[in-house]
Amino acid sequence: MTNDEGRDPTSGLSAEQQHAVEEFTRLRGVAPFGPFVDLLPSPELMTRVSALGEYLRYRSALSPRLSEFARSEEHTSELRSHLNL
Repeated sequence: MTNDEGRDPTSGLSAEQQHAVEEFTRLRGVAPFGPFVDLLPSPELMTRVSALGEYLRYRSALSPRLSEFARSEEHTSELRSHLNL
């Protein structure tokens, strides 16, 4: 995983942060991206935000339309994080 500058943002992580990255990658099949990278300083928060997104998208009682809205909000947040660079 590299950031926009071509550096690996996971280098130099604590054991707790590395575990959060590994868990994220195991559950989602990709390395942390977008706002999740920004949450790495707080690995517990990153893990909980990721779990909330997964729950809202795949396991909640929300209708497919509302579930898609939750997903679109996640992408909107990611876009905002890139626009605020």
